[in-house]
Amino acid sequence: MLSMNSLTSKQIIYLNLLFLLPIKELCIKIINLKKHYEMVDAYNYHIERWETISSKYFKSFEYNKWDNRIIHPYIIDDIKYIIEQDTNFDFFNETKISYQSRDLLMTLIKCPKEYRIIDDILYGKLSNMIHEIMKVVS
Repeated sequence: MLSMNSLTSKQIIYLNLLFLLPIKELCIKIINLKKHYEMVDAYNYHIERWETISSKYFKSFEYNKWDNRIIHPYIIDDIKYIIEQDTNFDFFNETKISYQSRDLLMTLIKCPKEYRIIDDILYGKLSNMIHEIMKVVS
């Protein structure tokens, strides 16, 4: 006797279908259709999430009158931090992450390896401060 624990979910579904509908080809066709629809559904879900999150992220940016992007968080002399809340909360409300914190992470990834440890500590503190101010206002 087969143990249900040793079977994959696909095999269990196949056996159940075979019990209800004893036509092997049809059972296999149903399983393949199920797999196809699940893949399409997962793909569409991830496309929707990407479009929603990325569009909210890019709409969060602020620009000055010369069309240059305004960068808010600053570190002055490793001790003083200047932070502001996001002015557009769409990205934060969707992800619970400030777009400024994401920017800090992207900046850290781009910087040379020899600066990453020091910058990681500074940016980590700055990001935590941004997160705290965003929790208060949201």
